[in-house]
Amino acid sequence: MPFNVNDTLADMMQVLKKHFAQDWPLIKNTAHQFLQARISRLALLAELRLKNQLPPNFFAERMQDEELLLQSELHAITIVTAASAQKAARAAMQIFMKAVSKAITF
Repeated sequence: MPFNVNDTLADMMQVLKKHFAQDWPLIKNTAHQFLQARISRLALLAELRLKNQLPPNFFAERMQDEELLLQSELHAITIVTAASAQKAARAAMQIFMKAVSKAITF
């Protein structure tokens, strides 16, 4: 399955929307800006992983870093519980990791 970073980011936005349905109007623009600002980094990580130039454990560690950054961003834009921010960030990064995993052909 081919990997498309833009489609994956759209899926990530949908999972964030689901987790923050009530607060979505407040979170939407900042979440979009956050993901757009990291698109190059995420695309590079995906490309290196897909070419088997990045070990799975290193990729997973970088995804944890991205998850923590997203959690921090969510906390900065609205008052949400730590558990909600953590759960939403984890769900978004899991979508990214699953999309990369599905695209791996080696």
